Amino acid sequence: MTTECTWAVGVTTVLERIDTVFPRTMHSLCDGGFCVNRLFIDGVKEAQGYEQWGVEVTCRYPNIATHGNWLLGLYELSIRYPHVTHYAMFQDDLICCKNLREYLEQSNKPDLGYFNLYTFPTNQQRAKGKKGWFESNQRGLGAVGLVFSSKAVEVLLTHPHMFNRPKCLRKGKRSTDGGRKRVDGGIVETFTNNGWKEICHNPSLIQHTGVKSSMGNTRHPLASSFPGEDFDAMSLLGGAK
Repeated sequence: MTTECTWAVGVTTVLERIDTVFPRTMHSLCDGGFCVNRLFIDGVKEAQGYEQWGVEVTCRYPNIATHGNWLLGLYELSIRYPHVTHYAMFQDDLICCKNLREYLEQSNKPDLGYFNLYTFPTNQQRAKGKKGWFESNQRGLGAVGLVFSSKAVEVLLTHPHMFNRPKCLRKGKRSTDGGRKRVDGGIVETFTNNGWKEICHNPSLIQHTGVKSSMGNTRHPLASSFPGEDFDAMSLLGGAK
């Protein structure tokens, strides 16, 4: 990434988490160096209770579910902040390393790739013990925290695969997972169709904290390599342990 990065940062959330995992996520992202530009709250008419965060809010009512809230959130960021160099989309149930934003700005990234900051155990094995960035298994495991260049956002939002996901059918009925719930698979499939790669990191730079999915999905396994919120990501530069 360029050292002159500018950011647009969004967080997707639901009201049920306003007093549970959401506050910790917001504090952790702040410690990670991120200034959240906008919250995307699914299933509410008004954003009562979120005033303390001093962040702009978009409410969706009735709810549009995970895929819709995430995709519309990224699209809205691209409209409101069309000239930034990078976009970050976070879910409301994570913690991250300190100074994560600064580390990302100083990390090298392939031209045709995007960052998945949450490293599943199945992807962790691909690191082979080496610290730093590596290609994932390209299964798109988790959309807890993703970072895109402006070009990557353009690719994602304009590709027919992502546009048509809500139309997915299963046994003659609208799919409740492909069309509404799981956004991670749609993201990686869209990029794969364009020759792009998903890039993960060892150690994992974020950890998932949600015990119960708001959509009833299976809980993500913990990132076994996550070093903790007190770990300074900048210490990874230059091969530091």
